[in-house]
Amino acid sequence: MLRLVALGRIYTCDRLAKWGMDINLQCQLCNTQPESIQHLFFGCNYTGQLWARLLKWMHIQRPCMEWEGGLKWVEKWCKGKSSRAEVYKITLTAAVYFIWKESNQRVFQQKRRSIEDILKHIAQEVYFRAI
Repeated sequence: MLRLVALGRIYTCDRLAKWGMDINLQCQLCNTQPESIQHLFFGCNYTGQLWARLLKWMHIQRPCMEWEGGLKWVEKWCKGKSSRAEVYKITLTAAVYFIWKESNQRVFQQKRRSIEDILKHIAQEVYFRAI
């Protein structure tokens, strides 16, 4: 999943529309801008709050940033085989997955979850994968 995001290959509303699907382009998480990979993971207010809380949870002080800078930063922090790097990788992968899943649930199933609920799912995933 993480690799697909980095390569710009996940299905977001803008990509689905380019393929001819009749879909609302508006980001279903914040309802302020069209959904794209850049917006969904680095520009959305909803995901910005989620990233800020995750970074605080991991004791990392860093403002959320744009797509390219974010990917370079992720490469730096997730490099290596240390337990810290492994936890960062697991957390990042879980966050990306649950953000994408939340967006899809809102688009296709009209289901909504709070940031707190998503954070709980991410924490559970990190815990189960790290043990």
